[in-house]
Amino acid sequence: MPHSATNCPDIIPIDVSEFEPPEPMERILARLQQLHAGQLLRVRHRREPFPLYPMLEQAGYKHCCIPSGTEVFLIYIWPQSAPVNEAFCRTDAAGEAR
Repeated sequence: MPHSATNCPDIIPIDVSEFEPPEPMERILARLQQLHAGQLLRVRHRREPFPLYPMLEQAGYKHCCIPSGTEVFLIYIWPQSAPVNEAFCRTDAAGEAR
């Protein structure tokens, strides 16, 4: 859903919560290859994907994981050069929880 404020990225949602490993990681990495400038990936997962984090860092991405209920994690992933921060992610996650 596009955000109207300036410098806010378009959030691209992906839900991998129903898949068994390694499919969630494969789907996340594949989707990251399709991101365009000004986009951010919001991943819905049933666990925190710790093995993914070093791969993201090596590939030039930042991330923020926000628990959102029992067995629901929202993981935000964006290029290191994008003007995104944890506060933006928390605000968006709060809106998702409603």
